[in-house]
Amino acid sequence: MSSSFLLTTTCLSWFVGGCRQEDLHKSTRTPEHTVQPFTAPVTDTRLQALRSAVAEAPNDLSRRWDLTHALREAGRTREAAQQLSEISRRAPDSETTLSAVGRAYFDLRLFADAEHVFHTLTQRWRNRADGWEGLAGALYFQRRYLDAIEAARQCVKLAPNETKYRGLLATALMEHALSSPGAPVYVDELREARRELQGLAGSAADKGDYSLRLGRVSLSLGDSADAVRSLEYARRLNPVRMDVLYALLQAYRSDGKVLYARRIVEDGLNQRPDDAVLLDARGQLILAEDEPNANERAAKAFQAAVRLDPSRPQYHERLGAALIRQNRLSEAKEALLRSIALDSHRTFANQQLATLYLRQGDRVRSAEYAAKANAISRSETTLRHLQNLASDHPADISLHFRLADAYLALDHRSAALEEYRLIQRRDPKNARARSAIATLPDTSLAAPRE
Repeated sequence: MSSSFLLTTTCLSWFVGGCRQEDLHKSTRTPEHTVQPFTAPVTDTRLQALRSAVAEAPNDLSRRWDLTHALREAGRTREAAQQLSEISRRAPDSETTLSAVGRAYFDLRLFADAEHVFHTLTQRWRNRADGWEGLAGALYFQRRYLDAIEAARQCVKLAPNETKYRGLLATALMEHALSSPGAPVYVDELREARRELQGLAGSAADKGDYSLRLGRVSLSLGDSADAVRSLEYARRLNPVRMDVLYALLQAYRSDGKVLYARRIVEDGLNQRPDDAVLLDARGQLILAEDEPNANERAAKAFQAAVRLDPSRPQYHERLGAALIRQNRLSEAKEALLRSIALDSHRTFANQQLATLYLRQGDRVRSAEYAAKANAISRSETTLRHLQNLASDHPADISLHFRLADAYLALDHRSAALEEYRLIQRRDPKNARARSAIATLPDTSLAAPRE
């Protein structure tokens, strides 16, 4: 199961704990103004009145905050951002105002703008831990995990007993370490994240998120038993959260607890019968248990997963393999071709197509797909070798360049970008790393491959 399913999808306190609307209003109170949450829809008439009030007194920050929050409520993000820019321009020496502006950008999910404000704040007032927290959060949500780690370390340095800052650091360390596919390259970062999370999981501050992350980290470090313990605790606290269920399912399977895995799959499908992840898992578990009519029942589960989420190449791949075992070759071919159309770097799908064409008597196409599968397999073997070398020799920049290139060869652009950023951090004048970062924007990053 892909780690992308396990990625935290809620704001994290407001980076690590949970971003609530009322917290934003608390965070944007300045000495000049207290914002009250809107309880009714914002009409065009109301917006026009607020714009007129700002025009009458452009330096009145209270009026600009009123307009900003109304625009946000109305979904007019860019206009709200323009007002925030005006507020920060008119109060450049106010720590409180800059902090409020940064948090408001964060609430609008304008993370690059939030980064700029919090960077300004932390450079002028370096001892503001909440400024470093905001900077870390903005960097994290841009997937710039290395920079987020550095900012989070500043939080911990300034307030070492603050739980949420240690959780923030652990989360950034974890996502950096897990950004590479396959075996983790940054084991030291995973171990540091685990130490931090072990002090937080099960504490009064843990609402399930810290235990979820500890479970993910333990699983990545190969300690599936500890992962199961942490994730079972997280599920007791959050019995309806699907990200917790997905993670626990993965841990049960890694720990060889197939019956437990099957039980929570069925429990989850009772809650959400149209969950593609769980239907796909049901199909895999049916095959693993070698049940009667396993191929037919697994194919039915895979077909349902494909119908619900046709963007996942692994669902088509598993459906194609199940159909081949039933000798439904034309349907299998369609599924497998769809899989490699979505992701051409899939060894198993190409292998299955080679088998399928051979059974149909088409030796030319069979050989073509067999060659593709072998080439991908060799690239994956090279990648694993480079990952091991880079893990053993983290200071060797040439190895990180080779590793980044290997990621790109298999279309793991997110992992490649993280490698180039690491190189630039160690060698700020490296032109090749700088050029690569410029050509791999965050918006182009692909989800991790299963």
